[in-house]
Amino acid sequence: MTFFVRLHQPSDCRRFRRSFVSVNRLRTRRGDFRAQDWILDSGAFSELARFGRYREGVEDYAAQIERWSRCGNLLAAVTQDYMCDRTCSRKPASPSRSTNTSRSNATARCVSSCDRRT
Repeated sequence: MTFFVRLHQPSDCRRFRRSFVSVNRLRTRRGDFRAQDWILDSGAFSELARFGRYREGVEDYAAQIERWSRCGNLLAAVTQDYMCDRTCSRKPASPSRSTNTSRSNATARCVSSCDRRT
């Protein structure tokens, strides 16, 4: 089993062999950061819990993936999913408040769209 350290500051990646960083911490960053193996998190829970929707679309997230892929060894990028967690699914702007199936379908559309762009 492999563990990744979730980091608040991307600049701390240089101190760890494996790290996990949210795209929300990178959006306004100008320069590259040093990293070894790392995973990019979509920030889905925070976005949906705070705003009930993604403020930036799949195209923007795909561009972020491409932009940050040159830092260290980006192993994976976590999809922009629509969680079935009550915190997120009760937000009025959520793509579908009614069923877990609808949110699963919305997640699948995001994955498919992002996959074509990266």
